[in-house]
Amino acid sequence: MMNKIILGLLSLTFQTASAESAEPVTKQAPIVDVGALMGEFQTLKGGLSTLNSQMETADEAVAPLKKENKVYLDDQALKKNAITAAIQQQKDLVLAPRVAKLDKKIAAWNARCSREFNPKTEMGAYNQCESDYAVIEQERKDGIAWWKEYSDKWVHANVDPLVVVMEKQNARIANNSAKIEKWTKAYNNEKAQFIAAKARIDKILRTVKAYCRDKPAPTDAFVYGEWIKWCSNIDWDGTSTALPPMYHSNGIGGATSN
Repeated sequence: MMNKIILGLLSLTFQTASAESAEPVTKQAPIVDVGALMGEFQTLKGGLSTLNSQMETADEAVAPLKKENKVYLDDQALKKNAITAAIQQQKDLVLAPRVAKLDKKIAAWNARCSREFNPKTEMGAYNQCESDYAVIEQERKDGIAWWKEYSDKWVHANVDPLVVVMEKQNARIANNSAKIEKWTKAYNNEKAQFIAAKARIDKILRTVKAYCRDKPAPTDAFVYGEWIKWCSNIDWDGTSTALPPMYHSNGIGGATSN
């Protein structure tokens, strides 16, 4: 039992000593590979013009396709309006006179026959009304059959050719719309890449600016060359505005003649 207590005290003492002697942990600043970042920057910057050119190509490809589709749709609207007007004209000029003639006969029959007949004295008149009704009903049926045959022939001669044209237009519209969808998808994809590249470029410049802002010019010639390459002109790329000016103008007040 005593051995267990001693071991416990030694263990506790060791842990306490270790805790007291531990060095405080300092967070190290991340290492910035400026060369790699600026290399990526140059690649992305060069890619922006390519993406912009691709978006222009997609936009230029879509515009005439939309214009062509609009021409077809406008033409179809005119054709449909013309067909509607022509059908109404046929009804007014061809069907309506025949319907009016039949309606006149029906009105005359109603005026003469829509009443109670005296079976003792008016059976002849009643039978005549029944016979006239059968004639009118047959004329009505004949009129329906006549109008169907006439309108079918008229539609075949006047409407069907226009429908054939519109069907061809619709096929072309569908083909153009598929191309528009393809180009629009490509445009949106390239736009997303462009936005992502711009965001990455901005982040790279912020990172390099923060790195270069606090870095004094090194004395080593090679390192100085790298510093000049990446840091001395960083303000030109839209980074630090707190760098010292490139030169100081002292004016010409101290000039003297030779």
